[in-house]
Amino acid sequence: MTGSVQQEMERLLTAAFAPTRLEVINDSAKHAGHSGDDGSGESHFTVVIEAAAFADQSRLERQRMVNRALGDIHPFGNPHIQTDPRNIGRVAAALSERLQTLDAAPANYYAARYADFSVHWEDAVRRWSTRAESLRGQAIVTHHKSWVYMIDWLGLDEVATLEPKPGVPPSTSHLAGMLEQLRNEDVRLIVRSARGETPEDQLATGARTILALCFRLAAIRTESEKLPVLLPAILDDPLVHVDGPRRRAAFSVLNRFAKVHQVLYFTCHEQHAKEARDAGAHFVELRGSGA
Repeated sequence: MTGSVQQEMERLLTAAFAPTRLEVINDSAKHAGHSGDDGSGESHFTVVIEAAAFADQSRLERQRMVNRALGDIHPFGNPHIQTDPRNIGRVAAALSERLQTLDAAPANYYAARYADFSVHWEDAVRRWSTRAESLRGQAIVTHHKSWVYMIDWLGLDEVATLEPKPGVPPSTSHLAGMLEQLRNEDVRLIVRSARGETPEDQLATGARTILALCFRLAAIRTESEKLPVLLPAILDDPLVHVDGPRRRAAFSVLNRFAKVHQVLYFTCHEQHAKEARDAGAHFVELRGSGA
């Protein structure tokens, strides 16, 4: 391999797919000190690629095509295969076979231990698959592009990702645009991992505000399905830290939400009230008694 790993990846992918879009993003700094970090600064990458060769291919097959094109450029392998537990059984089988080759004397022991593990693991995978069957076809939002194997296993539909690019915290505008995109989607799950993700307190205040509003509306919608009545949304100036364009977009979303659920939005800001009216809200001015 000549040049940096990133350059070599770009060369191999360009040669294999003649992509119309290609971004190779070095994420190594985000994994410093974690498993797979070799200290080189070139251990973890994210690839964003668009090419005609991927037409009509499943998400998992597209990833496999990229992995094949890159050959052995990822010495530590795909770090997310464990999100499909069936892969663990495959790894165990290969590991057992290799141990029997390298350490022949106790080969029968390795084979017996693998056979015992395999029975228990396959039983567990069947139980998990049965319990998750109701999720098949469910639209989900992921926080980070790392769940392709789980999505393939469970038959989920990833309709959006909170991060605009892997490792990049979502901006207020990105989240507002996602609200617009998802208004006709039956999304009930946001999938994230606790390790390696951006903590909420590192997001901009406006981004946290929009994200909290998304969760709140989603919770109201989901819980209402369990009840004989539709729950209202009662909001006390939640958009005070959001800038004008994103606030107006949020009011537009709230207006559509109000076609199904009652929304009571309280604000002491005249500009916010005007923007809510412009979005279609009914305005009632409350005045104090002066006491």
